[in-house]
Amino acid sequence: MKSYLPFLVFLIFFASCKNDVKEIPVTSFEDEMEMKKWDSIYDNFQKYELHLYNEYNDKPKYVISKIDSLLIEYKNDANITADLHYFKGEIFYYLGDYEKSIHELKFENTRNTEIGLICNYVKLKKFEKAKQILDSNSRNDINFDDFIYANYYEVIGKVDQARKLYEDIKSDKPLKRFFYYQLVIERIAVLKENEPQLLNSIYFPTGNPGFKENVINGI
Repeated sequence: MKSYLPFLVFLIFFASCKNDVKEIPVTSFEDEMEMKKWDSIYDNFQKYELHLYNEYNDKPKYVISKIDSLLIEYKNDANITADLHYFKGEIFYYLGDYEKSIHELKFENTRNTEIGLICNYVKLKKFEKAKQILDSNSRNDINFDDFIYANYYEVIGKVDQARKLYEDIKSDKPLKRFFYYQLVIERIAVLKENEPQLLNSIYFPTGNPGFKENVINGI
């Protein structure tokens, strides 16, 4: 008599495969259209944000008022509101209103907002507070944080420590593609002078969507 066992095993395996397929989440057409819609909204926002960045040096109060209007308009969009608060924090920093800048930067927790806070605390001469934030990010490789550390050491007058970090960055050739590599070369040249003019501030990372961090590839 012919055995049906192999056939039954196949049916069970086939059924289990069908169940597995059903459990795979499928993005619907509506979901894809919704994602594209929000991508389009953010792209259009960035174009306008770029326009405002081009204006804020000449009309900072006007640009702040525009940002406040946009914060109301896009209050339900977390990405856009985060960008806007950072933008305000950047403007207040360059206006010398460091407490207001700190207030805006605390709306989001990223490494850039932390560096922005460090910049403000240094200007307020709260060096220990700035150092605590600097030390809060563990790092294994030489990176942008080392440039910020070098800035910090230069500001507080620890020139040898600043120079060492700058030299470490300079010797890491893959970093040549980043914008701050050229700034490092400039600082090394300054620190070699007989009476170098030390920094009195730390580099504040811009939120300008037109800014290219990767100099060579334009990323």
